[in-house]
Amino acid sequence: MVALCRIPQFENATVHADPLKNYRWDWVRGLPNVVVLMDSKTRIGPVINAIHNAGPDQLDVLDIEVNRGWMVLYTSPKLVTVKWRPAQVADWLGEQIWHSKLNSIKAAYGLTVA
Repeated sequence: MVALCRIPQFENATVHADPLKNYRWDWVRGLPNVVVLMDSKTRIGPVINAIHNAGPDQLDVLDIEVNRGWMVLYTSPKLVTVKWRPAQVADWLGEQIWHSKLNSIKAAYGLTVA
C-alpha cells in the first residue's frame, strides 16, 4: 500500500505503509488530499478508517490493478464511497493531462474574477 499526500511544499509526498501494521496517521490532519494506492493483495479496511479518522480534507483510494478509484465519504458505521470516473482514474495513473487542464481553467477563472 502506498499513501500519496498532497502537501503544498512537497509535491506528491509518498509514504509506503504495510497495511498489516498500525501507524499514527495524525500527521495527515488538514492535508488537502491523501490518495491510497492498493492492489488485490492489499487489505486496507482498518488503514482507511485510521487515515479517514485522522482528518485529511479528502481521502481517495485507487486500485492500480483494476484501474478503479473512489473518494471516501465515510468509514463508520459503514464504508461509503463515490466511484471515480474511468477517465479520472486513467488520468491519475497516466500523464495527468486532465488535472493540468483543470488547473489552467481554474487559474484563468481566478484572473477573470480578480
